[in-house]
Amino acid sequence: MKIQQIALVCLLALSNGIGAAQVLHHPDSIYTFTDPHMQKKYPWRAAAETVGMNVGVWAFDRYVMNEDFAKISINSIRRNIKHGFVWDNDQFSTNLFAHPYHGNLYFNAARSNGLNFWESAPYAFAGSLMWEVAAEVEPPAINDLIATTIGGIALGEMTHRLSSLVLDDSKRGFGRFTREFLGTLICPMRGINRMITGDMWKVKRSHYKYHDYERIPIQFSISAGDRYLADNNYLFRGEHNPYLEFRAADCRANTHVTLTSSLTNIYEVVVTVSDNTDCCSTLNWNHSHLA
Repeated sequence: MKIQQIALVCLLALSNGIGAAQVLHHPDSIYTFTDPHMQKKYPWRAAAETVGMNVGVWAFDRYVMNEDFAKISINSIRRNIKHGFVWDNDQFSTNLFAHPYHGNLYFNAARSNGLNFWESAPYAFAGSLMWEVAAEVEPPAINDLIATTIGGIALGEMTHRLSSLVLDDSKRGFGRFTREFLGTLICPMRGINRMITGDMWKVKRSHYKYHDYERIPIQFSISAGDRYLADNNYLFRGEHNPYLEFRAADCRANTHVTLTSSLTNIYEVVVTVSDNTDCCSTLNWNHSHLA
């Protein structure tokens, strides 16, 4: 009788173990986007990070670099609000690289706090508006606001998705360090938030992958070159600006996110998001003759 009882207990234990293993290795159990804990949204933390980012950069410009444009006051903020927007003539690398990159940090402050694409987009606009009006004595520039917002959304979504290809919470040791370092290099705000929440060093046995290659295959391309911006149409008087073009696509889901800039004198930033229901949303900004 005892042998039968022992055999029954062993059989039950074995069946429970197999069931647990099946649950653990169920395809949906390994992805973070099926984990309710990872789907929580923290909009106020994202807002605090956006404001804190602006305050930090302004403080560096004002007290470390002693820049004149950072010597703001209540009067300068009032003047900027009253004066309204202008079109500035900063160089290409400032207006269409530095500004979009800064906008991507605003966007990913929200994206890495659980907000989706459309919920994160207003953070790029609000962060840029705050900077233009309150962080500089110069009048706010409408082209800076456009480039920071739209370029930041495009660059931010791509860096968010690219970092998902690198991260894997099941890894340990040097391999984990390399993944976290590269993921933070690609998407700094995501790395900062992973550090804040402790996800950067938390090892998981389930919900550890951030991208499903079977369901959402990725295509990614990058190109590089040089742009020559002629000064007043003079052939040999102008500025050379190297450029990078990023293009990412989720093929099966028919979702595309693209940041492009043409090689002619018409510069275009396009963000296109479409899904397999043929729903397509496009943000398009054109401005000719930036030189």
